[in-house]
Amino acid sequence: MKTHDKEDVLDWDRSIQTEIQQKDTSQAYNEFVKQMLEYWDNNMNVIFRRHKDIRVADAVLHIFRIKGNIENFNKKALYILIREMTQSNTQHITRVINVMKKYQKGIYKEFQLNGYIDTKTTGSFVIHN
Repeated sequence: MKTHDKEDVLDWDRSIQTEIQQKDTSQAYNEFVKQMLEYWDNNMNVIFRRHKDIRVADAVLHIFRIKGNIENFNKKALYILIREMTQSNTQHITRVINVMKKYQKGIYKEFQLNGYIDTKTTGSFVIHN
């Protein structure tokens, strides 16, 4: 019986350190998305007043929830999907997404600094340029 293999069976391209780092990054991303969705669920009615705006924001969050089932992640396809879900025009969708993006920057910054997001309050996440 042979107890040892030759060196040519080793996987020289594999990097255990990179794999561990990618796994940690993936776990952090999943935790961020989970907390971000909770934040928006708790604060959507405070940030958006109009029912039409809330429908669009909810459609965007729905896309985050089903991200594993979406095959085509290009901007045009996602806008079409949101438009079909909400019966809104592209300009309205863009306006709502821009508001969400302003909050998103602050939410992500808080997550990076603290490791969590205060999901109960809107705080002062909007960064004014």
